[in-house]
Amino acid sequence: MTGKGLKRCMGGARCNHAPGECTAQPMVDRIYPEPTLFRREDRYIVIKRKHLTPFKERAIRDQLAALEVSTVECVAVESDWPEYETVWGMIEARVTGKQPALAALSTLPAGCPVKAVGMSVSPNGFMRCHYTNARGQAISLAPEDHCKANLCALFGPDIAWLEANFPRWSKPIYSEDCLHRQLVRPAEIIGFDTAEVAAALIIECTRKPEMHA
Repeated sequence: MTGKGLKRCMGGARCNHAPGECTAQPMVDRIYPEPTLFRREDRYIVIKRKHLTPFKERAIRDQLAALEVSTVECVAVESDWPEYETVWGMIEARVTGKQPALAALSTLPAGCPVKAVGMSVSPNGFMRCHYTNARGQAISLAPEDHCKANLCALFGPDIAWLEANFPRWSKPIYSEDCLHRQLVRPAEIIGFDTAEVAAALIIECTRKPEMHA
């Protein structure tokens, strides 16, 4: 097994040698495996059924069966979807074992009209996130109450800021012609990403000094 390790005296904690006088054979105390490298690989051949006629689909299925080529159930994310790079990042984090530090998690961009004040925990363990909206009103929400309706109430007339900084995109629309596929309508902003906004607000509250319920 390759890796970097820390060496100590063969006698371990019971060694009585003075520093620099021990001649015992060093031994590896702990092995640190080399970090796993992540590389994007071309592992799948994906055919979108929308691009096939019924005849072509039957022919492909018959050929796969004749050659005993098995298929797999999976989720396909097209390269022009806004989730594409996010999914790659999730796979890389799983393969390499990297976990994002708190500072690297969702953050509130500069100019947010809602200010995170902090988080409080009641004696019975219930958590509340505390905010101040653009009007200076104090508002608190439980972590599970950061739904779309409550976020709209929290941001009020500043919903446009959410759409600009946490956009939710529609799917692009392409022509039906599979031989000359053309983009008919590009992806458009159709609202804000509720999950991303909620995560950013809650994490921002955890960065603040603890409040007392």
